[in-house]
Amino acid sequence: MKAWGDGLRRTLLLTLIFALVAGLWLLGGDTAISGLFPNTASPEWQEAWKEGLHLLVISLIFFLLLRREAAIAARHRQALIENRDHYRQFYAEAPVAYQSVDSKGNIREVNHQWECLTGYSRQEALGRPMRSLISERGLPAFDATYARFLRGEDIGGTELLLCHRDGRELILKVEIRVHREFWHGEAGDICANTYCALFDVTAQRHSEEALRESESRLSLALENATDGIWDWHVATGETYFSPRWETMLGFEHGELPPNYRSWADRVHPDDLPLAEAALEAHFAGRTPEYAIDHRLRTKSGRWKWILARGRVVERDAAGQPLRMVGTHVDIDRRKSMEQRLIASEARYHLVAQAGRVAAWELWPETGRLLGDPMLFRLLGYQPEDLSDAWAEWIKLALPESQRQIEEEIERLRRGDAQRVSLEMQVRHKSGRTVWLHCNGRLMDEGEDGIERVLGICVDISELRQATADLQARETQFQELLDSLREGVWAAELDGSRILYVNRAVEEIYGRPAKAFDEQPQLWLEAVHPQDRKGVEERTARLWDDGRVELEYRICHPDGEVHWVLDNKSVIMDAQGRPVRIGGVMTDITLRKQAEQALIREHLQAERYLEVAEVMLLGLDREGRVDLLNRKGYEILGYEPGSLEGRDWFETVLPDGEVEPVRQIFDEIMQGRVDLHTYVENEIVTRSGERRLIAWRNATVRDDEERITGTFSSGSDITELHLAASERERLRRELAQAQKMEAVGRLTSGIAHDFNNILASVLGYTGLAIERFAGECPAKMRDYLYEVQTAGERARDLVAQLLRFSRGSGSEPQCLQLIPLVKEVVKMLQAPMTTGITFETDLDPDTPPVYIDPVQAHQALVNLCINARDAMGGRGMIHISLHRLEQVQAECASCHKILNGEWVELSVSDEGVGIEPGQLNHIFDPFFTTKELDEGSGMGLAVTRSVVEQHGGHILVNSVPGEGSCFRLLLPLAAEMALKNERLSSSPDTTVPERISGHLLVVDDEHSLIDYLQDLLQSQGCRVTAVDNAQKALECFMDAPESFDLVISDQIMPNMTGSELARRLLAIRPGLPVIIYSGNSESLDEKRAHEMGISRFLRKPVEPGTLLQVVAELLPATD
Repeated sequence: MKAWGDGLRRTLLLTLIFALVAGLWLLGGDTAISGLFPNTASPEWQEAWKEGLHLLVISLIFFLLLRREAAIAARHRQALIENRDHYRQFYAEAPVAYQSVDSKGNIREVNHQWECLTGYSRQEALGRPMRSLISERGLPAFDATYARFLRGEDIGGTELLLCHRDGRELILKVEIRVHREFWHGEAGDICANTYCALFDVTAQRHSEEALRESESRLSLALENATDGIWDWHVATGETYFSPRWETMLGFEHGELPPNYRSWADRVHPDDLPLAEAALEAHFAGRTPEYAIDHRLRTKSGRWKWILARGRVVERDAAGQPLRMVGTHVDIDRRKSMEQRLIASEARYHLVAQAGRVAAWELWPETGRLLGDPMLFRLLGYQPEDLSDAWAEWIKLALPESQRQIEEEIERLRRGDAQRVSLEMQVRHKSGRTVWLHCNGRLMDEGEDGIERVLGICVDISELRQATADLQARETQFQELLDSLREGVWAAELDGSRILYVNRAVEEIYGRPAKAFDEQPQLWLEAVHPQDRKGVEERTARLWDDGRVELEYRICHPDGEVHWVLDNKSVIMDAQGRPVRIGGVMTDITLRKQAEQALIREHLQAERYLEVAEVMLLGLDREGRVDLLNRKGYEILGYEPGSLEGRDWFETVLPDGEVEPVRQIFDEIMQGRVDLHTYVENEIVTRSGERRLIAWRNATVRDDEERITGTFSSGSDITELHLAASERERLRRELAQAQKMEAVGRLTSGIAHDFNNILASVLGYTGLAIERFAGECPAKMRDYLYEVQTAGERARDLVAQLLRFSRGSGSEPQCLQLIPLVKEVVKMLQAPMTTGITFETDLDPDTPPVYIDPVQAHQALVNLCINARDAMGGRGMIHISLHRLEQVQAECASCHKILNGEWVELSVSDEGVGIEPGQLNHIFDPFFTTKELDEGSGMGLAVTRSVVEQHGGHILVNSVPGEGSCFRLLLPLAAEMALKNERLSSSPDTTVPERISGHLLVVDDEHSLIDYLQDLLQSQGCRVTAVDNAQKALECFMDAPESFDLVISDQIMPNMTGSELARRLLAIRPGLPVIIYSGNSESLDEKRAHEMGISRFLRKPVEPGTLLQVVAELLPATD
């Protein structure tokens, strides 16, 4: 500037000199010039001077014009300097950190805000390489950005990691604008400089990291929890189900629709009203939380018990529930608590953008505000929409922000502050609220002498929204974590400090959260001393295994001890580096206390399940097997899985039932008829066996309530049905037995008296024949024989009546079957219709068999009755009995291959025969082809039971339309039993010639006393006869040694024969005693022998038999 002024002064001096010369020239012309140079002036010289003067004048005129332009340029330059100073002041005082960097990466300029942001002074920064301020881990990103800068690319925004002067690492969002001023040099075109705006986003990034840590804690809680999580938006019905919730019911994640009905439709019908009532009570605020046990139907159709807990976490202004969260715990099998609780929460990403900066100037005194175009864009207006009146602008702010702005402006006016900084809320043109962060500074008075405020505004709406979202998300995470029944915790990697615990941990430890801050090692100190070492050792393995699970005890301050299940794991950051440890713990005190009881209950439940196992069957719309459980395959006799996809009806139903049942099933699938919830029907197993199944049925529907199939549980009630029929049969048998008992009692009474009569009749008839047969006429002799025959038939009839009245009191014995067959034929001939005739073929050489006579009698009667029914009451029944030397056949009942010797008893008829398909079922209990009430279906079953009990088998030959033959094969009796049977069945009845001795005869029937006295005296015996036991005892006591033998009836008034014998034997041990009876259930041969009675005989006794027994006890004399 000074050099330029000196030049100007010299120019002005020369100008004056030339102006003087020019004036002289103009005034005097040549005279003047000649006067100045009289001696030397020549015409040529004088002409030259004239031209020089002309040029001088012209130069003077040009100089004056040039001077005028220089003055104008100087004024413009002064204005430029003022604008530069204004820009430098704005640059220096801006609330945003600015810097400029040259093409070599060195810092050219920084403002005051940059100094505050980085901690470096302007003198320290200028000329310093920008790379030297970058932290070590931020260098790769900086180098990549600088390389793009050198290539001339537009960079825009980026993030850099810068080291603060105090060593802190700052995360800066940098907006870069390249000002290209190029000149050509040896290295090519060189960029002059760049301008950068730096925004500190460190706190924002730390907030995002805090959010990720919160999400990590939630993920850890959900990953380690073993319960199902649900989050229900009550108003919309939208429901989140955790994967564990679905897998707990056998579904894949996402298989169930995320709505309320997915839960409600699976709740057991009996439990749904209770669950909904509990929800209503919690909604109304009557209960602090929703908690109930209920059953849920799994995918397989099984009911699973669930412990449901939940809590309303959000309500509207009216108090109505908006959102509810909770858990489902599988309590069906309490050992499943180690499974993980997998939960997923929507991920929230907070994005904060910076860099939208608007500049403004405010003249408080005049109420005028000017803003750049960015300010209008931030508020959604065009520049022509708003004037520069401050009163109009301030109306855009919300009332609270207006108050803050006015207070700050007033502080500036009073001189209490030079700077202003505040966050305000402003209405956008669209009606939404915009958050602005404004910084301003009171500037010196300008040319107009009026103070102004220079500042900028940054749109922080997204940052405020991100912060609000972060706080809301933190609140939601905390609510969700606090609603969990499981304790969630996090700690430093070395376990030196607990970083976080939720409410459940406080309850588990019995201590508030602040106790963990006051006692960093409380998590270990509260562990039971006996468990502490194990916890430390297992926790040390955490670094090797990455995850450990352990059970231990925690001691409460009041001495109460709680068992916990703790799942610990190492938490990694995004780069896979361990940052902390965390875990989920569950209070399992009650489970531990009930462990033994649960084991016992489990074992008992297993036994119950074995008894209560049922067939589970699922059919699709076509009747194909969609599901069949193990019990179903076990009942049907098929390999597991072999029936899936096969037609159920054609596979398992009897032939005649397939089409009718399929028609009903099709109508059910079409919705024309309702499904019967309970049905009983027969199925055919793989082996051909029929089983009766009781079905409980339900239809399966899709989301649109269309029927897609059926689901049924079936119980095999074959045995139950048989048992019911058996009970009915037993009831009838009991009634029959009671009737027979009454008949028996009546028969017994009659038999006793009748046998006494028969004894007299047969006795006297025998005496008459023996003594007078040769003397009386032949016709009289015949009459006596007829009387004797009739008496014997009457005797047999009484014996038969007694046998049937006593039922099954007999025991197996060596038995000749010919008398039994004849007895049955004689018994059945009368009650059967006249159209039935019997034909017998009985081999007399048939050996005996070892069998219960009554059961053998019953088996033969059953076969004969079946034969009669098969012939419809008309035809011939053929009974044969013979010995089979060798047989090779298959048993119709047990299907064994038979061989060897047998006794065959067969019954043949001329009836309708048996269909081949029914032969495998004729021996099944209750199987019958008769009409209802015409038969019980138990006849052949009883016959099979009798035969099998005695080691026998059954052969069946049948031709439909021609008849059937049932062949009972019974094993031969043992040789010794055969010998004993022959001796007992063929006694030696030879009458001895003479016997002697003194006999005491006792009977209350006088006719019998007379008969016995006459019979015995005729053989040479001396007989004392009395009509009651008391007299006999008195007579014997008078002369006990005078009697050689006592014969007494068993049934007598006041004293029985066995009691009399006991007293007589007490007086004279070894005394021979014979007891006989027409009907005595209290005494038999075995009992008589045990009492010391010599013989027991049944009335009526044949004379030869009686005399033979007496002879054995009293040897005959000549």
